[in-house]
Amino acid sequence: MTEENADWFDPSPFIEDSHKLIDIVGEWPSFDDAEILSLVLDRRDGSPWIPGSDSPTLDLRIRLAETGYFLTEIRFNNVLNFEMAEFRYQNSVQEIVFESIPDRVDSQGNHTRARISIEILPHCGLKGKFEFQSAVVLFVVPCDRNGRATASSESSSPPLTG
Repeated sequence: MTEENADWFDPSPFIEDSHKLIDIVGEWPSFDDAEILSLVLDRRDGSPWIPGSDSPTLDLRIRLAETGYFLTEIRFNNVLNFEMAEFRYQNSVQEIVFESIPDRVDSQGNHTRARISIEILPHCGLKGKFEFQSAVVLFVVPCDRNGRATASSESSSPPLTG
């Protein structure tokens, strides 16, 4: 770690199946030169107050370019403070910055559980930020430069897109 990235927060211990990305990139990726292909918001079970609820969720499908082309999808659970803008035909990422937010109690005694914030810094297109409490890497498969899963991808991969 250099002095330049001494404040860098590694979210991988808090993201289920993060090893799927780490095994390919060698560490948790910065997402430099990645492209966000899609984002899906879902209220799933409809209530974040139901014990064990992951609602609301956000799925990001991202084409990585750090070590060849790979397609990944990450699901973020219990999303709050969602702000996004400028989604368009190309959503090239400069970096995705993660930051830890500790448990806290406000002056009225309201407790907020620890969570992680994300800020998407764009080269062009989508920019934004949000917070989440847990996440899972759903898959990582080889793809072409346009983000289409290749025929050599495993059977657990997403459907090939055209």
